[in-house]
Amino acid sequence: SISAHNIHILSLMTNSLIEVYSINVNRLSCLIFSSIRKLSETIRVAIKDSSKDNLKKVFSWPFCAAIKLWGLLITKTESEKINDLISPTISLCMELCCFQVTNFYAPFYLQMVRIALELMEKKQVFIPVNHILGHMIKTICSKKIEGSTKITGSAYCISFMIKASVSDQSNPSYREALFEDCHTLLMKYIGITSTWACF
Repeated sequence: SISAHNIHILSLMTNSLIEVYSINVNRLSCLIFSSIRKLSETIRVAIKDSSKDNLKKVFSWPFCAAIKLWGLLITKTESEKINDLISPTISLCMELCCFQVTNFYAPFYLQMVRIALELMEKKQVFIPVNHILGHMIKTICSKKIEGSTKITGSAYCISFMIKASVSDQSNPSYREALFEDCHTLLMKYIGITSTWACF
């Protein structure tokens, strides 16, 4: 998992991997393509059989970290072969945002949106993530909690989460953190696309 305590070590490891993988672009494109196929197969199996074990394989830190790594590699590598992998990576992120849409995995969907926005910004490709963020703000963040008048409990950092328990979902602090994260990502999306013809 990712936390404020290990994020620096994980960032160093990720950046080191990016440096090593970038040495040979031809082998890198094969590696990314192979990995994306395996990740897609995991999703396909989970769609056919939504058992607890299959869902755990998809909605997990290793799965999220793999997509994040390939997304970062694509954004930091200038090559026609690597650019050809933008579309399958985006498809993977969007598929995950539409699969098993529940409040429980809201932080995971935001992890996918972050990857998509990074690809949008660095590779100048359009990815329609605004409807995902809009839906989350409308249904998850704005839901009123009966009897709650003030925000209580510890602060949440959504970027270090991939799922929310039932108690988290009923906590006003969690809802506020989720809304703030959605709002920040929506503003980033607008900032990226505001000068584009599609805006």
